[in-house]
Amino acid sequence: MTDRDNLRLLLLLQLNQSPAYTADQEALRRRLGQSGTVATRDQVRTELAWLDNVGAIALRESGGVFIGMLGEEGLEHIQGARDIPGIRKPGPGELA
Repeated sequence: MTDRDNLRLLLLLQLNQSPAYTADQEALRRRLGQSGTVATRDQVRTELAWLDNVGAIALRESGGVFIGMLGEEGLEHIQGARDIPGIRKPGPGELA
């Protein structure tokens, strides 16, 4: 497991807990920091783009800000119904 695999899962989990399964990059970065994970703006943007590329989220840009929306494949991954290589599998209790 790499730090990137972990960050990708944490981003999916944050989107899962967001209203309408949607959040912008700054809200995601702030929530990650509140839970003890430090990530730069560039790291968050890079991993959101990667998650979009593999179909785990839908990503759009508005005014220079990336906005991610959890997709069906990303939700299935965090629920354990699908395995997306490059994203850490959630452990027991992480979906609470």
